[in-house]
Amino acid sequence: MTLEPISARVEPTEDGYDVLDTTIWPTECQATVAQVLGVDASSVNVSVRRIGGSFGGKISRSHVVSSAAAVAAWKTHRPVKVSLDLKTHMTLVGGREPYYSKYKVGTDAEGKVLAIEEELTCDSGCVGNDVASGIGAAFMSSVYYCPNWLVRPMYAITNTASNTFTRAPGIVESLATMEVIMDHIAAVLGKDPLQVREINLADAGALRPGFTPVVRNVFKEDILPRLRVTADFDKRRAEVAVYNKANRWRKRGVALVPFCFNIGFDVTFRFGGLVNIYSHDGTVAITHGGVDMGQGINTKVSQIAAYILGVPLETVRVKATCTTSNANSSHQGATICSDILCLGVKKACETLAGRIAEFKATLPDVGAGVSWPELLKLCVSGDVDISERFWTQQGKYPANYDVYGGACVEVELDVLTGTFLIHRVDVIEDCGQSMSPLVDVGQVEGGLVMGLGLHTTEEIKFDPTTGQKLTAGTWSYKPLSALDIPVDLRVTLLPNSSNESGVLRAKAVGEPPLCLSYGVVMALRQAITAARSLAGESGWFDISTPLTVEKIQQLCLVDSSQFVTTQE
Repeated sequence: MTLEPISARVEPTEDGYDVLDTTIWPTECQATVAQVLGVDASSVNVSVRRIGGSFGGKISRSHVVSSAAAVAAWKTHRPVKVSLDLKTHMTLVGGREPYYSKYKVGTDAEGKVLAIEEELTCDSGCVGNDVASGIGAAFMSSVYYCPNWLVRPMYAITNTASNTFTRAPGIVESLATMEVIMDHIAAVLGKDPLQVREINLADAGALRPGFTPVVRNVFKEDILPRLRVTADFDKRRAEVAVYNKANRWRKRGVALVPFCFNIGFDVTFRFGGLVNIYSHDGTVAITHGGVDMGQGINTKVSQIAAYILGVPLETVRVKATCTTSNANSSHQGATICSDILCLGVKKACETLAGRIAEFKATLPDVGAGVSWPELLKLCVSGDVDISERFWTQQGKYPANYDVYGGACVEVELDVLTGTFLIHRVDVIEDCGQSMSPLVDVGQVEGGLVMGLGLHTTEEIKFDPTTGQKLTAGTWSYKPLSALDIPVDLRVTLLPNSSNESGVLRAKAVGEPPLCLSYGVVMALRQAITAARSLAGESGWFDISTPLTVEKIQQLCLVDSSQFVTTQE
Protein backbone atom coordinates (compact mmCIF):
# COMPACT_ATOMS: atom_id res chain seq x y z
CA MET A 1 0.00 0.00 0.00
CA THR A 2 1.33 3.43 -0.93
CA LEU A 3 0.02 6.95 -0.39
CA GLU A 4 -1.23 7.03 -3.97
CA PRO A 5 -1.87 4.11 -6.35
CA ILE A 6 0.04 3.49 -9.56
CA SER A 7 -0.93 5.76 -12.45
CA ALA A 8 0.47 6.68 -15.86
CA ARG A 9 -0.33 9.14 -18.63
CA VAL A 10 0.82 8.50 -22.20
CA GLU A 11 0.50 11.06 -24.99
CA PRO A 12 1.32 10.43 -28.66
CA THR A 13 3.60 13.15 -30.04
CA GLU A 14 5.25 13.92 -33.35
CA ASP A 15 8.42 12.13 -32.26
CA GLY A 16 6.90 9.21 -30.37
CA TYR A 17 5.25 8.97 -26.97
CA ASP A 18 5.57 11.08 -23.83
CA VAL A 19 5.03 9.01 -20.70
CA LEU A 20 4.35 10.60 -17.32
CA ASP A 21 4.72 7.71 -14.90
CA THR A 22 4.81 6.89 -11.20
CA THR A 23 7.91 4.73 -11.19
CA ILE A 24 11.34 4.76 -9.59
CA TRP A 25 12.82 3.08 -12.67
CA PRO A 26 12.19 5.35 -15.69
CA THR A 27 14.79 3.56 -17.82
CA GLU A 28 13.00 0.23 -17.52
CA CYS A 29 9.63 1.90 -18.10
CA GLN A 30 11.03 3.33 -21.33
CA ALA A 31 12.30 -0.08 -22.44
CA THR A 32 9.04 -1.84 -21.51
CA VAL A 33 6.79 0.63 -23.34
CA ALA A 34 9.06 0.53 -26.39
CA GLN A 35 8.96 -3.26 -26.43
CA VAL A 36 5.17 -3.39 -26.04
CA LEU A 37 4.60 -0.88 -28.85
CA GLY A 38 7.35 -2.25 -31.08
CA VAL A 39 9.12 1.12 -31.39
CA ASP A 40 12.63 2.38 -30.70
CA ALA A 41 13.50 3.40 -27.15
CA SER A 42 14.38 6.86 -28.51
CA SER A 43 10.69 7.27 -29.41
CA VAL A 44 9.61 6.95 -25.77
CA ASN A 45 10.23 9.86 -23.42
CA VAL A 46 9.55 9.01 -19.77
CA SER A 47 9.39 11.66 -17.07
CA VAL A 48 8.69 11.37 -13.36
CA ARG A 49 7.99 14.24 -11.02
CA ARG A 50 6.35 12.62 -8.01
CA ILE A 51 5.02 9.13 -7.39
CA GLY A 52 2.93 9.17 -4.22
CA GLY A 53 5.16 6.83 -2.24
CA SER A 54 6.82 3.61 -3.30
CA PHE A 55 8.75 1.55 -0.70
CA GLY A 56 9.60 -0.83 -3.58
CA GLY A 57 6.10 -1.31 -4.95
CA LYS A 58 6.78 0.98 -7.91
CA ILE A 59 10.09 -0.42 -9.11
CA SER A 60 8.65 -2.66 -11.81
CA ARG A 61 4.92 -3.07 -11.12
CA SER A 62 4.13 0.38 -12.48
CA HIS A 63 5.33 -0.70 -15.94
CA VAL A 64 2.20 -2.82 -16.34
CA VAL A 65 0.05 0.29 -16.04
CA SER A 66 2.20 2.51 -18.25
CA SER A 67 2.26 -0.20 -20.92
CA ALA A 68 -1.53 -0.51 -20.83
CA ALA A 69 -1.89 3.26 -21.20
CA ALA A 70 0.63 3.22 -24.06
CA VAL A 71 -1.32 0.57 -25.99
CA ALA A 72 -4.53 2.58 -25.59
CA ALA A 73 -2.77 5.79 -26.69
CA TRP A 74 -1.34 3.99 -29.74
CA LYS A 75 -4.78 2.64 -30.64
CA THR A 76 -6.76 5.86 -30.17
CA HIS A 77 -4.05 8.39 -31.13
CA ARG A 78 -5.08 10.35 -28.06
CA PRO A 79 -3.62 10.97 -24.62
CA VAL A 80 -4.60 8.21 -22.21
CA LYS A 81 -4.34 8.14 -18.44
CA VAL A 82 -4.71 4.98 -16.36
CA SER A 83 -4.91 5.16 -12.57
CA LEU A 84 -5.58 2.12 -10.43
CA ASP A 85 -8.07 2.12 -7.60
CA LEU A 86 -6.64 1.06 -4.25
CA LYS A 87 -8.02 -2.48 -4.33
CA THR A 88 -6.63 -3.20 -7.79
CA HIS A 89 -3.31 -1.61 -6.83
CA MET A 90 -2.91 -3.75 -3.71
CA THR A 91 -3.91 -6.90 -5.59
CA LEU A 92 -1.58 -6.29 -8.53
CA VAL A 93 1.51 -5.20 -6.64
CA GLY A 94 1.61 -8.04 -4.14
CA GLY A 95 3.52 -6.78 -1.13
CA ARG A 96 6.35 -7.43 1.28
CA GLU A 97 7.46 -11.05 1.31
CA PRO A 98 6.34 -12.99 4.41
CA TYR A 99 9.14 -14.90 6.15
CA TYR A 100 9.44 -18.13 8.09
CA SER A 101 12.51 -18.75 10.21
CA LYS A 102 13.62 -22.08 11.64
CA TYR A 103 16.75 -21.99 13.78
CA LYS A 104 19.02 -23.93 16.11
CA VAL A 105 21.32 -22.13 18.52
CA GLY A 106 24.19 -23.35 20.69
CA THR A 107 25.27 -21.28 23.70
CA ASP A 108 27.35 -21.59 26.84
CA ALA A 109 25.83 -21.44 30.33
CA GLU A 110 25.95 -17.63 30.38
CA GLY A 111 24.10 -17.28 27.09
CA LYS A 112 27.05 -16.48 24.84
CA VAL A 113 26.23 -17.71 21.35
CA LEU A 114 28.56 -20.37 19.96
CA ALA A 115 26.74 -21.43 16.79
CA ILE A 116 23.62 -20.56 14.79
CA GLU A 117 21.96 -22.70 12.13
CA GLU A 118 18.96 -21.18 10.38
CA GLU A 119 16.66 -21.64 7.43
CA LEU A 120 15.26 -18.29 6.31
CA THR A 121 12.42 -18.81 3.84
CA CYS A 122 10.44 -16.08 2.12
CA ASP A 123 7.15 -16.36 0.24
CA SER A 124 7.87 -14.83 -3.16
CA GLY A 125 4.38 -15.41 -4.52
CA CYS A 126 3.73 -17.06 -7.87
CA VAL A 127 7.23 -16.26 -9.22
CA GLY A 128 10.59 -15.60 -7.62
CA ASN A 129 10.88 -12.07 -9.00
CA ASP A 130 12.15 -10.08 -6.00
CA VAL A 131 13.51 -12.75 -3.65
CA ALA A 132 15.24 -11.08 -0.68
CA SER A 133 16.02 -13.96 1.69
CA GLY A 134 19.66 -13.91 0.55
CA ILE A 135 19.88 -10.24 1.49
CA GLY A 136 18.43 -11.03 4.90
CA ALA A 137 20.92 -13.82 5.49
CA ALA A 138 23.84 -11.46 4.82
CA PHE A 139 22.56 -8.89 7.34
CA MET A 140 21.53 -11.29 10.08
CA SER A 141 24.46 -10.79 12.45
CA SER A 142 23.36 -7.20 13.19
CA VAL A 143 25.36 -5.93 16.21
CA TYR A 144 26.18 -9.43 17.45
CA TYR A 145 29.03 -11.90 17.04
CA CYS A 146 28.76 -15.63 16.52
CA PRO A 147 31.83 -17.73 15.61
CA ASN A 148 29.86 -20.32 13.63
CA TRP A 149 27.09 -19.60 11.13
CA LEU A 150 25.06 -21.75 8.78
CA VAL A 151 22.23 -19.73 7.23
CA ARG A 152 20.24 -21.14 4.33
CA PRO A 153 18.24 -18.49 2.45
CA MET A 154 15.35 -20.01 0.51
CA TYR A 155 12.09 -19.00 -1.10
CA ALA A 156 8.72 -20.65 -1.62
CA ILE A 157 6.43 -20.40 -4.65
CA THR A 158 2.77 -19.97 -3.67
CA ASN A 159 -0.51 -19.30 -5.46
CA THR A 160 -0.50 -15.61 -4.57
CA ALA A 161 0.44 -12.46 -6.46
CA SER A 162 4.17 -11.99 -6.98
CA ASN A 163 5.64 -10.11 -4.03
CA THR A 164 8.05 -7.20 -4.26
CA PHE A 165 11.07 -5.70 -2.63
CA THR A 166 9.82 -3.50 0.19
CA ARG A 167 11.78 -1.09 2.38
CA ALA A 168 14.67 -3.03 3.99
CA PRO A 169 13.69 -6.26 2.17
CA GLY A 170 14.68 -9.37 4.09
CA ILE A 171 16.76 -7.24 6.43
CA VAL A 172 14.06 -6.15 8.87
CA GLU A 173 12.95 -9.80 9.08
CA SER A 174 16.42 -11.28 9.61
CA LEU A 175 17.32 -8.70 12.26
CA ALA A 176 14.02 -9.43 14.00
CA THR A 177 14.92 -13.13 13.95
CA MET A 178 18.20 -12.31 15.67
CA GLU A 179 16.32 -10.48 18.43
CA VAL A 180 13.96 -13.47 18.80
CA ILE A 181 17.01 -15.70 19.26
CA MET A 182 18.37 -13.43 21.99
CA ASP A 183 15.03 -13.40 23.83
CA HIS A 184 14.75 -17.18 23.41
CA ILE A 185 18.19 -17.72 24.95
CA ALA A 186 17.30 -15.47 27.88
CA ALA A 187 14.02 -17.29 28.49
CA VAL A 188 15.56 -20.78 28.41
CA LEU A 189 18.50 -19.85 30.64
CA GLY A 190 16.53 -17.58 32.96
CA LYS A 191 18.74 -14.61 32.13
CA ASP A 192 18.03 -10.93 31.70
CA PRO A 193 17.40 -10.31 27.95
CA LEU A 194 19.58 -7.20 27.88
CA GLN A 195 22.40 -9.02 29.66
CA VAL A 196 22.30 -11.78 27.02
CA ARG A 197 22.48 -9.16 24.30
CA GLU A 198 25.40 -7.36 25.92
CA ILE A 199 27.61 -10.44 26.21
CA ASN A 200 27.01 -11.20 22.52
CA LEU A 201 27.82 -7.75 21.14
CA ALA A 202 30.54 -7.86 18.50
CA ASP A 203 33.91 -6.24 19.09
CA ALA A 204 35.98 -4.40 16.49
CA GLY A 205 37.55 -6.86 14.08
CA ALA A 206 34.90 -9.54 14.58
CA LEU A 207 34.07 -11.51 11.45
CA ARG A 208 30.48 -11.61 10.22
CA PRO A 209 28.70 -13.39 7.39
CA GLY A 210 28.30 -11.43 4.21
CA PHE A 211 30.38 -8.38 5.02
CA THR A 212 33.81 -7.19 6.05
CA PRO A 213 34.87 -7.40 9.71
CA VAL A 214 33.33 -4.99 12.19
CA VAL A 215 35.27 -1.72 12.14
CA ARG A 216 33.74 -0.26 15.28
CA ASN A 217 30.57 -1.35 17.08
CA VAL A 218 29.01 2.07 17.51
CA PHE A 219 25.99 0.60 19.28
CA LYS A 220 28.15 -1.05 21.94
CA GLU A 221 30.53 1.85 22.46
CA ASP A 222 28.30 4.91 22.02
CA ILE A 223 24.58 4.26 21.57
CA LEU A 224 23.85 1.72 24.31
CA PRO A 225 25.49 3.69 27.17
CA ARG A 226 23.85 6.90 26.00
CA LEU A 227 20.42 5.31 25.48
CA ARG A 228 20.37 3.74 28.93
CA VAL A 229 20.82 7.21 30.39
CA THR A 230 18.67 9.36 28.10
CA ALA A 231 15.79 6.87 28.09
CA ASP A 232 16.04 6.16 31.85
CA PHE A 233 15.97 2.50 30.87
CA ASP A 234 17.00 0.93 34.16
CA LYS A 235 14.66 3.12 36.20
CA ARG A 236 11.72 2.49 33.90
CA ARG A 237 12.36 -1.25 33.85
CA ALA A 238 12.13 -1.30 37.65
CA GLU A 239 8.93 0.76 37.49
CA VAL A 240 7.44 -1.69 34.98
CA ALA A 241 8.13 -4.59 37.34
CA VAL A 242 6.36 -2.77 40.18
CA TYR A 243 3.43 -1.87 37.93
CA ASN A 244 2.97 -5.44 36.74
CA LYS A 245 2.86 -6.76 40.30
CA ALA A 246 0.20 -4.22 41.23
CA ASN A 247 -2.09 -4.71 38.21
CA ARG A 248 -3.77 -7.96 37.18
CA TRP A 249 -5.42 -6.91 33.94
CA ARG A 250 -2.96 -4.35 32.66
CA LYS A 251 0.68 -5.14 32.01
CA ARG A 252 3.65 -3.19 30.75
CA GLY A 253 6.89 -4.04 29.01
CA VAL A 254 10.01 -2.08 28.17
CA ALA A 255 12.65 -3.33 25.75
CA LEU A 256 15.85 -2.10 24.19
CA VAL A 257 16.49 -3.03 20.56
CA PRO A 258 19.68 -2.45 18.50
CA PHE A 259 20.58 -2.74 14.84
CA CYS A 260 23.54 -2.65 12.49
CA PHE A 261 22.80 -2.00 8.82
CA ASN A 262 25.61 -2.31 6.27
CA ILE A 263 25.58 0.24 3.46
CA GLY A 264 27.25 -1.48 0.53
CA PHE A 265 28.15 0.18 -2.75
CA ASP A 266 29.03 -3.03 -4.56
CA VAL A 267 25.61 -3.24 -6.21
CA THR A 268 25.04 -2.12 -9.78
CA PHE A 269 23.31 1.23 -9.26
CA ARG A 270 24.39 3.95 -11.67
CA PHE A 271 22.87 7.35 -12.35
CA GLY A 272 23.40 10.25 -14.70
CA GLY A 273 22.71 13.89 -14.06
CA LEU A 274 23.18 17.45 -15.21
CA VAL A 275 23.88 20.71 -13.38
CA ASN A 276 23.07 23.92 -15.28
CA ILE A 277 23.88 27.44 -14.14
CA TYR A 278 21.94 30.19 -15.92
CA SER A 279 23.86 33.36 -16.72
CA HIS A 280 20.70 35.48 -16.72
CA ASP A 281 20.35 35.49 -12.94
CA GLY A 282 22.78 32.89 -11.56
CA THR A 283 20.14 30.35 -10.64
CA VAL A 284 20.91 26.64 -10.76
CA ALA A 285 18.89 23.75 -12.20
CA ILE A 286 19.69 20.11 -11.50
CA THR A 287 18.29 17.03 -13.13
CA HIS A 288 19.32 13.55 -12.09
CA GLY A 289 18.35 9.93 -12.68
CA GLY A 290 16.88 9.37 -9.24
CA VAL A 291 13.32 9.90 -8.08
CA ASP A 292 12.46 11.69 -4.86
CA MET A 293 9.78 9.53 -3.27
CA GLY A 294 9.91 11.26 0.10
CA GLN A 295 13.43 10.30 1.15
CA GLY A 296 14.71 13.81 0.48
CA ILE A 297 17.09 13.27 -2.45
CA ASN A 298 16.13 16.58 -4.05
CA THR A 299 16.58 18.47 -0.81
CA LYS A 300 20.02 17.01 -0.21
CA VAL A 301 21.36 17.51 -3.75
CA SER A 302 20.08 21.10 -3.65
CA GLN A 303 21.88 21.70 -0.37
CA ILE A 304 25.11 20.24 -1.74
CA ALA A 305 24.94 22.36 -4.89
CA ALA A 306 24.28 25.51 -2.87
CA TYR A 307 27.12 24.67 -0.49
CA ILE A 308 29.72 23.91 -3.18
CA LEU A 309 28.79 26.79 -5.49
CA GLY A 310 28.29 29.26 -2.65
CA VAL A 311 24.82 30.35 -3.70
CA PRO A 312 21.58 30.68 -1.70
CA LEU A 313 19.60 27.46 -1.41
CA GLU A 314 16.47 29.11 -2.78
CA THR A 315 18.23 29.68 -6.12
CA VAL A 316 18.65 25.93 -6.74
CA ARG A 317 15.91 23.92 -8.42
CA VAL A 318 15.65 20.19 -9.11
CA LYS A 319 13.80 19.34 -12.31
CA ALA A 320 11.71 16.27 -13.08
CA THR A 321 13.56 13.04 -13.80
CA CYS A 322 13.54 12.34 -17.52
CA THR A 323 15.01 9.62 -19.74
CA THR A 324 16.01 12.23 -22.31
CA SER A 325 18.39 14.08 -19.98
CA ASN A 326 19.21 11.12 -17.70
CA ALA A 327 19.36 8.08 -19.94
CA ASN A 328 20.24 4.59 -18.70
CA SER A 329 19.91 5.35 -14.98
CA SER A 330 19.17 2.51 -12.58
CA HIS A 331 16.26 2.01 -10.25
CA GLN A 332 16.67 2.97 -6.60
CA GLY A 333 17.20 0.73 -3.61
CA ALA A 334 19.55 -0.46 -0.88
CA THR A 335 19.49 3.00 0.75
CA ILE A 336 22.56 4.08 -1.23
CA CYS A 337 21.03 6.13 -4.03
CA SER A 338 20.90 9.38 -2.07
CA ASP A 339 24.61 8.95 -1.34
CA ILE A 340 25.43 8.17 -4.97
CA LEU A 341 23.47 11.10 -6.39
CA CYS A 342 24.79 13.52 -3.79
CA LEU A 343 28.30 12.39 -4.72
CA GLY A 344 27.60 12.96 -8.42
CA VAL A 345 26.18 16.44 -7.84
CA LYS A 346 29.07 17.28 -5.51
CA LYS A 347 31.69 16.37 -8.12
CA ALA A 348 29.83 18.20 -10.89
CA CYS A 349 29.54 21.35 -8.79
CA GLU A 350 33.18 21.16 -7.74
CA THR A 351 34.14 20.97 -11.42
CA LEU A 352 31.95 23.98 -12.20
CA ALA A 353 33.24 25.98 -9.24
CA GLY A 354 36.83 25.24 -10.24
CA ARG A 355 36.18 26.17 -13.87
CA ILE A 356 34.54 29.46 -12.90
CA ALA A 357 37.28 30.32 -10.38
CA GLU A 358 39.98 29.58 -12.96
CA PHE A 359 38.33 31.89 -15.47
CA LYS A 360 37.84 34.62 -12.87
CA ALA A 361 41.56 34.52 -12.12
CA THR A 362 42.24 35.54 -15.74
CA LEU A 363 40.23 38.74 -15.29
CA PRO A 364 42.45 41.11 -13.29
CA ASP A 365 40.08 44.01 -13.80
CA VAL A 366 37.21 42.15 -12.14
CA GLY A 367 37.19 42.92 -8.46
CA ALA A 368 36.14 40.66 -5.63
CA GLY A 369 32.83 42.49 -5.47
CA VAL A 370 31.57 41.32 -8.85
CA SER A 371 28.14 39.78 -8.53
CA TRP A 372 27.50 36.13 -9.23
CA PRO A 373 25.22 36.76 -12.27
CA GLU A 374 27.72 39.25 -13.71
CA LEU A 375 30.54 36.74 -13.34
CA LEU A 376 28.46 34.09 -15.11
CA LYS A 377 27.71 36.43 -18.00
CA LEU A 378 31.45 37.00 -18.36
CA CYS A 379 31.98 33.22 -18.30
CA VAL A 380 29.54 32.68 -21.15
CA SER A 381 31.00 35.52 -23.20
CA GLY A 382 34.42 34.00 -22.55
CA ASP A 383 33.31 30.60 -23.87
CA VAL A 384 33.33 28.96 -20.43
CA ASP A 385 30.80 26.13 -20.13
CA ILE A 386 28.72 26.60 -16.99
CA SER A 387 26.93 23.28 -17.35
CA GLU A 388 28.32 19.96 -16.19
CA ARG A 389 27.15 16.38 -16.58
CA PHE A 390 27.96 13.56 -14.21
CA TRP A 391 27.77 9.79 -14.39
CA THR A 392 28.22 7.86 -11.17
CA GLN A 393 30.91 5.23 -11.69
CA GLN A 394 30.79 2.17 -9.46
CA GLY A 395 34.56 2.03 -9.02
CA LYS A 396 34.53 5.56 -7.57
CA TYR A 397 31.81 5.10 -4.98
CA PRO A 398 32.49 5.69 -1.28
CA ALA A 399 33.73 2.81 0.86
CA ASN A 400 31.11 0.57 2.46
CA TYR A 401 30.14 1.53 6.00
CA ASP A 402 27.80 0.53 8.82
CA VAL A 403 24.83 2.43 10.21
CA TYR A 404 23.96 1.75 13.85
CA GLY A 405 20.95 2.61 15.94
CA GLY A 406 19.07 1.74 19.09
CA ALA A 407 15.62 2.26 20.56
CA CYS A 408 13.91 1.88 23.91
CA VAL A 409 10.22 0.96 23.57
CA GLU A 410 7.65 0.95 26.40
CA VAL A 411 4.13 -0.43 25.98
CA GLU A 412 1.06 -0.95 28.15
CA LEU A 413 -1.27 -3.86 27.44
CA ASP A 414 -4.92 -4.45 28.26
CA VAL A 415 -4.88 -8.17 29.04
CA LEU A 416 -8.63 -8.63 28.63
CA THR A 417 -8.89 -7.16 25.13
CA GLY A 418 -5.37 -7.39 23.68
CA THR A 419 -5.27 -3.69 22.88
CA PHE A 420 -2.13 -1.80 23.77
CA LEU A 421 -0.62 1.66 23.96
CA ILE A 422 2.93 2.56 22.97
CA HIS A 423 3.77 4.93 25.80
CA ARG A 424 7.20 6.06 24.72
CA VAL A 425 9.93 5.34 22.18
CA ASP A 426 13.44 6.76 22.47
CA VAL A 427 15.60 6.43 19.34
CA ILE A 428 19.26 7.16 18.76
CA GLU A 429 20.29 6.92 15.11
CA ASP A 430 23.81 7.22 13.74
CA CYS A 431 23.61 9.48 10.68
CA GLY A 432 27.22 10.62 10.71
CA GLN A 433 27.35 14.37 10.11
CA SER A 434 23.84 14.75 8.79
CA MET A 435 23.50 16.86 5.64
CA SER A 436 19.87 17.62 6.46
CA PRO A 437 18.91 16.81 10.06
CA LEU A 438 15.20 17.55 9.62
CA VAL A 439 15.01 15.20 6.62
CA ASP A 440 16.90 12.49 8.51
CA VAL A 441 14.78 12.80 11.65
CA GLY A 442 11.68 12.55 9.47
CA GLN A 443 13.05 9.40 7.86
CA VAL A 444 13.74 7.86 11.27
CA GLU A 445 10.23 8.68 12.49
CA GLY A 446 8.59 7.44 9.30
CA GLY A 447 10.64 4.25 9.12
CA LEU A 448 9.94 3.43 12.75
CA VAL A 449 6.18 3.98 12.45
CA MET A 450 6.03 2.01 9.20
CA GLY A 451 7.70 -0.90 10.98
CA LEU A 452 5.36 -0.65 13.96
CA GLY A 453 2.46 -1.23 11.58
CA LEU A 454 4.29 -4.10 9.89
CA HIS A 455 4.76 -5.86 13.23
CA THR A 456 1.35 -5.17 14.81
CA THR A 457 -1.67 -4.16 12.71
CA GLU A 458 -1.00 -4.80 9.02
CA GLU A 459 -2.17 -8.39 8.71
CA ILE A 460 -2.53 -9.82 5.19
CA LYS A 461 -5.10 -12.55 4.57
CA PHE A 462 -5.61 -14.74 1.50
CA ASP A 463 -8.27 -17.08 0.21
CA PRO A 464 -6.72 -20.49 1.02
CA THR A 465 -8.09 -22.01 -2.18
CA THR A 466 -7.51 -19.34 -4.82
CA GLY A 467 -4.71 -17.32 -3.25
CA GLN A 468 -6.67 -14.10 -3.78
CA LYS A 469 -5.78 -11.31 -1.38
CA LEU A 470 -8.68 -10.63 0.98
CA THR A 471 -7.20 -7.54 2.62
CA ALA A 472 -6.98 -5.24 -0.41
CA GLY A 473 -8.25 -1.95 0.98
CA THR A 474 -8.39 0.02 4.21
CA TRP A 475 -11.60 -1.70 5.34
CA SER A 476 -9.61 -4.85 6.09
CA TYR A 477 -5.96 -3.77 5.84
CA LYS A 478 -4.98 -1.56 8.76
CA PRO A 479 -1.89 0.65 8.64
CA LEU A 480 -1.28 2.65 11.80
CA SER A 481 -3.46 5.67 12.44
CA ALA A 482 -2.56 8.79 14.38
CA LEU A 483 -3.94 7.13 17.53
CA ASP A 484 -1.64 4.10 17.18
CA ILE A 485 1.75 5.77 17.01
CA PRO A 486 3.85 6.32 20.16
CA VAL A 487 2.43 8.86 22.59
CA ASP A 488 5.96 10.13 23.22
CA LEU A 489 8.47 9.71 20.38
CA ARG A 490 11.97 11.07 20.91
CA VAL A 491 14.51 10.89 18.08
CA THR A 492 18.14 11.86 18.55
CA LEU A 493 20.83 11.83 15.89
CA LEU A 494 24.02 10.48 17.47
CA PRO A 495 26.20 13.52 18.24
CA ASN A 496 29.90 13.74 17.40
CA SER A 497 29.55 11.05 14.74
CA SER A 498 31.32 11.22 11.41
CA ASN A 499 31.61 9.03 8.34
CA GLU A 500 34.96 9.92 6.85
CA SER A 501 34.40 7.81 3.74
CA GLY A 502 30.89 9.14 3.11
CA VAL A 503 29.60 12.10 1.14
CA LEU A 504 30.29 15.14 3.33
CA ARG A 505 30.82 12.65 6.20
CA ALA A 506 27.10 11.75 6.32
CA LYS A 507 25.42 8.33 6.55
CA ALA A 508 22.35 6.97 4.79
CA VAL A 509 19.07 6.85 6.67
CA GLY A 510 16.25 5.54 4.43
CA GLU A 511 15.90 1.88 5.40
CA PRO A 512 17.87 1.35 8.65
CA PRO A 513 15.42 2.84 11.20
CA LEU A 514 12.71 0.40 10.10
CA CYS A 515 14.73 -2.30 11.87
CA LEU A 516 14.15 -0.66 15.26
CA SER A 517 10.42 -1.26 15.06
CA TYR A 518 10.68 -4.87 16.27
CA GLY A 519 11.24 -3.37 19.71
CA VAL A 520 7.45 -3.07 20.07
CA VAL A 521 7.13 -6.87 19.76
CA MET A 522 9.91 -7.36 22.31
CA ALA A 523 8.15 -5.04 24.77
CA LEU A 524 4.78 -6.70 24.14
CA ARG A 525 6.38 -10.10 24.74
CA GLN A 526 7.39 -8.93 28.20
CA ALA A 527 3.88 -7.70 28.96
CA ILE A 528 2.31 -10.91 27.63
CA THR A 529 4.78 -12.99 29.64
CA ALA A 530 3.71 -11.16 32.80
CA ALA A 531 0.06 -11.95 32.02
CA ARG A 532 0.76 -15.60 31.17
CA SER A 533 2.64 -16.14 34.42
CA LEU A 534 -0.58 -15.41 36.33
CA ALA A 535 -2.30 -18.07 34.20
CA GLY A 536 0.29 -20.63 35.24
CA GLU A 537 2.49 -20.47 32.11
CA SER A 538 6.04 -19.23 32.44
CA GLY A 539 7.91 -20.88 29.56
CA TRP A 540 8.91 -19.70 26.11
CA PHE A 541 6.17 -19.16 23.54
CA ASP A 542 6.29 -18.39 19.83
CA ILE A 543 5.03 -15.12 18.38
CA SER A 544 4.17 -14.71 14.73
CA THR A 545 3.89 -11.18 13.46
CA PRO A 546 1.95 -9.09 12.87
CA LEU A 547 1.11 -9.29 16.54
CA THR A 548 -2.51 -8.21 16.23
CA VAL A 549 -4.95 -7.46 19.02
CA GLU A 550 -6.58 -10.88 18.53
CA LYS A 551 -3.26 -12.72 18.80
CA ILE A 552 -2.25 -10.77 21.89
CA GLN A 553 -5.53 -11.52 23.65
CA GLN A 554 -5.19 -15.23 22.93
CA LEU A 555 -1.55 -15.32 24.02
CA CYS A 556 -2.51 -13.81 27.38
CA LEU A 557 -4.46 -17.04 28.18
CA VAL A 558 -7.46 -15.30 29.70
CA ASP A 559 -10.47 -17.45 30.61
CA SER A 560 -13.58 -16.96 32.73
CA SER A 561 -12.22 -18.90 35.70
CA GLN A 562 -9.79 -16.05 36.32
CA PHE A 563 -12.66 -13.62 36.96
CA VAL A 564 -13.73 -15.33 40.20
CA THR A 565 -12.82 -13.46 43.37
CA THR A 566 -12.04 -15.21 46.61
CA GLN A 567 -13.06 -13.85 49.97
CA GLU A 568 -11.00 -14.43 53.08
